[in-house]
Amino acid sequence: MKRRETPHPIVAEAISLYVESRPFRSLHGIYVAALAIVVVVAWPGRSPIYFYRGGFVPPVFLTVVIAQTVLTGAFSTLFGLGRPASRRTTGFVGWVEGSPLPTREILFAKHSIGLIHTLVLVAIATPIAVVAAVPAGVPPAAIAASIAAVALTGIVCRSAGLLIGSVGELSYVTLVVGPWVFVAALFIGTIVVYPPLNPIASVSAVVSAESANAIAHQILQTVVSVVPLSALIVAVHGRVLARIRKLYLERTGRLAEDR
Repeated sequence: MKRRETPHPIVAEAISLYVESRPFRSLHGIYVAALAIVVVVAWPGRSPIYFYRGGFVPPVFLTVVIAQTVLTGAFSTLFGLGRPASRRTTGFVGWVEGSPLPTREILFAKHSIGLIHTLVLVAIATPIAVVAAVPAGVPPAAIAASIAAVALTGIVCRSAGLLIGSVGELSYVTLVVGPWVFVAALFIGTIVVYPPLNPIASVSAVVSAESANAIAHQILQTVVSVVPLSALIVAVHGRVLARIRKLYLERTGRLAEDR
């Protein structure tokens, strides 16, 4: 009889956490419910035909997409930090010091799982965004580009959360202050320093774009801005994990090299 393969330990932990854990399913429900409430509050009191004849667009879709951007960024950062599951998961330091897994494998597994979970968050909220687009008559291209911008925001926030969380295991001040500094820099500082990197400005520009070419240009600009930042964060995270393992090996007097 063929022996069943054992899943990767980090993957097995993620499945137990995100799929089988009732508290995490509840958090996903809260995330969707919050967006649904935004739709109800922002929903216009008149029919879509009224706005079509009047030649103006109600701000319901933009309101919902901005709320989705903020919520996705916040949830992604918190999940990256490991705040909702600090007692149910093994931290980065635990994996680096307590397992034979190479640091690159730990880094790849954690960030890959974070990427997948972030895309799941965006996917479960997409139907709400589509419903919000109905009274505004938002074209499909703008809807897709807006959702893509939300996903990119979630990805960079998840990467930053993972980095801050791993450093925060060694420095409590970093764990407390780091997320606020990052969020302030991304959502506020970028308005002055580099607007294309600002999540709110990005989704607002996509929604207000008047042609498919303008929408494509805006989302391309967002991709070109966000993807390198995420890659830089992952690269820095890799160096941090390698440093943690090196210090651990020196402290314990082991001669094994991390491959």
